[in-house]
Amino acid sequence: MVLMGIAVIGCPRSLARGVWPMDIPLQNLGAAIIVGAAFLASRLFRESPQRAALPWPAQLLVVVILYSLAVGVLHSGSPTFFWYFFAREGVWLAVCVAGILVASAMPSGGETVLILEMCGIGAVLLLIFSVALRLDFLGPPEESTGRRLDVALFALATVALCTMPIVARVATREKRRAGVVLALSSLSVVAFGVVSGTRSVLMVWVFAAALSGYFLLRARVISKVTIVGLILICGAAATVLWRVGELQVVTDRFRDPEAMVENIRLTEAREFLERWEEWFPFGAGIGVGFRTVVGVWADAGVTPYDGLVNAPHIGIMAWTIKAGLFGAFFSIVLIAGVLRALKTPRKTLCRTIDCYPGVAVLLAIGSISGGWTMVDLFLTGLFVAVGDRAVRAAEGNRQSGRSGKWNIRGARGDDAARGLR
Repeated sequence: MVLMGIAVIGCPRSLARGVWPMDIPLQNLGAAIIVGAAFLASRLFRESPQRAALPWPAQLLVVVILYSLAVGVLHSGSPTFFWYFFAREGVWLAVCVAGILVASAMPSGGETVLILEMCGIGAVLLLIFSVALRLDFLGPPEESTGRRLDVALFALATVALCTMPIVARVATREKRRAGVVLALSSLSVVAFGVVSGTRSVLMVWVFAAALSGYFLLRARVISKVTIVGLILICGAAATVLWRVGELQVVTDRFRDPEAMVENIRLTEAREFLERWEEWFPFGAGIGVGFRTVVGVWADAGVTPYDGLVNAPHIGIMAWTIKAGLFGAFFSIVLIAGVLRALKTPRKTLCRTIDCYPGVAVLLAIGSISGGWTMVDLFLTGLFVAVGDRAVRAAEGNRQSGRSGKWNIRGARGDDAARGLR
């Protein structure tokens, strides 16, 4: 159900309009599916002795979410408060809590299966839709820029990018499957970045691939010679694509000095910092809008909240803007978790699944473009709730006759059979 919800959220808008009446936005439908999956998982595994305790950063995240809701309600009389923003962000935070519930409900080992399948299936869908974009099946390119873009596909790209380094972490136990998933996710993200001409996607992919390579080398799953060979292959492929003209759109955008130096997102970030007294130290909560250059550019007078945005385009600032000091402290906890994950000893890599490398990619996305969307918040809740979790090796589930797709490592045979019945 989680995978189905992500697929619905990432379904291209142009395709959805042909098969779905759009009376209910697809994002809300996907959110309902994910929240339902969290409820179902909590019901199925509520009696399992293999359920992991909720780590304190996840508990802190719940406190930050509740605080943001409370502050938002207190600001409901403000002229910049809109119930539309409140309802939309409330749905996003509900999906974030759903990520926490899914992770906390799973028996040990289930999170490995979920991460591998999220990365693999997200990559397959992204690759299919990227090919459809390139063939103009989802609409013609933009006349002014030549970009072929559907904003819904950023959700699938985020899933593939953020799970890549986590898959690399589990490669010591799932070497063959992890290798296929990593290759597929890299191919799909690069294809989408090239077809859509999105610089941020390609920049984050370089970071995610480097982080994945770091963990593969640290665990001695792959050699330095192989890494160099992969880099040379990528360079050769990029040269071929450049020769045939497939990289023209994205290279033109990289060469644009105005776009790189005076980016509209950086201008918006400065606007938020200059008006810090509006949201610090207690936070603005959810539902409050801010007038920024991005809002003015995007709305153009067609909505009652003309010129207002509910969060900065550079989403790494969002937690602090929503929850003030609480949000800033939570951001520091995330950064500390990432730094700890980078120093994990090799022998520990074989015994744990650590989702903080995925948090590192989320922070990278939030530093460039995005970071405060439904999928970003779901992954934040899931990754923080899984944290650094020991994976206990056991043979019981293999002997239970229920090994199949949900071969949960570390779960006892009877527990796995009862939980998945």
